[in-house]
Amino acid sequence: MSEYLKCLHIRKNGTEQTIKLYTTTTEVGGSPYLAVRDGTAALYAKLGATTDVNASALRVRKSGTIYAVLIQAVTSGSILYQGYKKTVSFTVPSGVTKVRVTTSWYQGCGDITESYVTSSSGVQWGYSYWDVNGEETETDEIIAVTAGKTYTLTLANASTFIYWSAAINNMTATLSDL
Repeated sequence: MSEYLKCLHIRKNGTEQTIKLYTTTTEVGGSPYLAVRDGTAALYAKLGATTDVNASALRVRKSGTIYAVLIQAVTSGSILYQGYKKTVSFTVPSGVTKVRVTTSWYQGCGDITESYVTSSSGVQWGYSYWDVNGEETETDEIIAVTAGKTYTLTLANASTFIYWSAAINNMTATLSDL
C-alpha cells in the first residue's frame, strides 16, 4: 500500500485520532471509501462498519448508509506454507489484528499421522491428525496477532493457510499470540 505522507486528524471529546490516507482506491480495498483532496492530489480513506476494530470517531453518510472512517485500510490476503520440519517467517500486514489459520496434514510425508504449526513463542497455531477410522481432523483458528510483527513458525508435516481481512479482524480470537 502506498500511504500518503499526510494524514487526516480528527478530535472528538479531547481525543485525537489519525486516519491514514492512500493514493488509490485499490489501496483501500475499493468501495466504500471517502475521497478527499490535498491540493491537486486525490486521496482516499477506507469506510467501514461503525463497530469495526479500526473505526474512528468520524462518521460519514454515503448512499443512505452511515459508515465509520477507518483509521487504516486492511487488505485481504492469504498465504500457504507447507513442509515437514520446516521453519518459515510470516510478517503480519499493517492494520491486521487477527489471522485465520487452517492446518491440515501435508501429504508429502508418508505414514506420519499428525501435523502441527507452532510459533516461536510456543503458541500452537494449528493441529491436524488422522483418527483410527482414517478421517482427518483439521483446525481452524482465529489468532490475535500484532500488526508488523514477524512470526517464526515451525511446520511439522503441516499444510497451513493463513488468511487476513477486515472481516477476520472483527472476529473473536480463539488464541492469542501477541
